[in-house]
Amino acid sequence: MNAENERAQFTLNAVLCTDICGKITYLNLVAKKMTGWSREKAAGRCLDEVFKIVDGATRQTAPDPMEMAFKQNKTVGMTVNCVLIRRDGCESAVEGSAAPIHDRAGQVIGAVIVFHDVGAARQMSLQMTPLA
Repeated sequence: MNAENERAQFTLNAVLCTDICGKITYLNLVAKKMTGWSREKAAGRCLDEVFKIVDGATRQTAPDPMEMAFKQNKTVGMTVNCVLIRRDGCESAVEGSAAPIHDRAGQVIGAVIVFHDVGAARQMSLQMTPLA
């Protein structure tokens, strides 16, 4: 994959970062659109306020990917069948991962969560299932 394709792939993903306390420190433009929060309004807020995810089947709050990444000190995937509830209440099926951010001494100082909308792919999968 060439550099231009890699940049394009990256920009299709939503990226948000937190500090060690779980406060938002950064949102890219895709994350802004998907969550409904501007960088300015999201900055300093708790992750679960800006990044509300639920299990699509049970509607229970999904496990916090940032917390899992902190506990395991490694990159972890988000729970299968996650739904992101945007600030205005709109919902999107999402997939993604979270990774701890380390300082030069190796201490965890925050997390980065990368996610993307998979609603169209899930819908197509549901439509294809009866045909199989």
